[in-house]
Amino acid sequence: MNKTVDTIVYDCDGVLFDSEEAVLAYYDFICEKFNLPKIKRDNHEDVKNALMKTNEEIIRMLTDDENLVEEILKFANNMNFKNFLDLMKPEKNLKVTLEKLYRLCN
Repeated sequence: MNKTVDTIVYDCDGVLFDSEEAVLAYYDFICEKFNLPKIKRDNHEDVKNALMKTNEEIIRMLTDDENLVEEILKFANNMNFKNFLDLMKPEKNLKVTLEKLYRLCN
């Protein structure tokens, strides 16, 4: 039986692209702007959290100063992540997978 596929949904971040360097660069930028210590690349738990948690949760990892958290959130909400897109790396076989999915949907 042939089945038609109407929609395929993929999460971009960490599925289609390895976004670790882009995400860490984004938080490095925020840390520099607000004079906070950067997330240490050798602290695997903090790096994992930076990749998995919400923006607000990560900012709260960086500081417990509630006024500063609000200021950073306002700043971050007005930032454009496009500045970090060049650091995202396509996952292995992304192009082949997308071509197969395209054929499946058409």
